[in-house]
Amino acid sequence: MFKFIRSEKGQVMVEFAIVIPIFLLLLFFLIDLGWIIYQKVTFDYTCRKMAWDLNLSSDEDWVMYTRQPIYYSGYKANRLLKTEFDKNIKGTHIDKNKVSITDGMIAIYPGRKLYKHRGGATTSGNVDFKTTTLEIQGKIKYKIEPLTPVAKPFLRDSITLNSNLYKARRGKMQTN
Repeated sequence: MFKFIRSEKGQVMVEFAIVIPIFLLLLFFLIDLGWIIYQKVTFDYTCRKMAWDLNLSSDEDWVMYTRQPIYYSGYKANRLLKTEFDKNIKGTHIDKNKVSITDGMIAIYPGRKLYKHRGGATTSGNVDFKTTTLEIQGKIKYKIEPLTPVAKPFLRDSITLNSNLYKARRGKMQTN
């Protein structure tokens, strides 16, 4: 009866040798996937934050008082957007040398807003505000390199994230 039972010496080692490469490939793939998703979310957040934090207060003051719009495009707009982007990546893992901004345009327009105030008998009335509107647009590209060598053949050494930035926001307000 014992001669039919086979020896199982080394079976665990063979199974381990077959399973460990597959496990490591899956692990490295998940590490790279997590890294790419993290970079994408951080990049999108930084682009939005850059558009909200762009501060051209002296230009907005000039537009408010002269009622003449200001337009920046080309190199100057790209440089202003890149400077603001670089300020907003502090504390993130975004490499500012792999970010490029093209087709930038910044426009500041004058405007007016009428606010109807209903208060008591002595405080009701209309208040007229001078305003500025800041319009920002541009194309932002960011190259992500994978962390592990497993993803490099599949991703051709990098992935390029694109963001078509467009944001219009109300700037300064002042009562007449």
